[in-house]
Amino acid sequence: MNDGTSTRLQPVRVGFANGDAPTLVTTPEELDGVLDELDRRARNDWPRIVLMDTDDHQNYFSIGVGAEMVPVNHADDRPGAPVPCYAHSVGPDRAGEPQEWAYSNTWNEVPSERLIPADVARLAARHWVLTHERPDNIRWEAD
Repeated sequence: MNDGTSTRLQPVRVGFANGDAPTLVTTPEELDGVLDELDRRARNDWPRIVLMDTDDHQNYFSIGVGAEMVPVNHADDRPGAPVPCYAHSVGPDRAGEPQEWAYSNTWNEVPSERLIPADVARLAARHWVLTHERPDNIRWEAD
């Protein structure tokens, strides 16, 4: 898995899906800076989902911020995309209570088994931004 540094890449939009203008990032360091700021804002408010997408609007990646355990989702509608096209992360907690996450100005219940450590999710986000491919450092399950 590629977590590269200082690599220029195809611009990716990153932001809360709440009507605010997303930020364009072109390096892993820029992604880290944006996610750090969004995480800080979420920790002062409530856990939120950050959406990342490409210019073709056919390949999306989302990551939770504002908590130590976060959900990750990937959707890829491009020809030849991995199967399943829509997938979510699978974490270790199969017995916990669902958690509320803000996404697109609504509350969404996320089952605890979809939460993975935030640092693992961050590594996956860096990989996705660099390659636009589903990261292999986490376990995926069909949505």
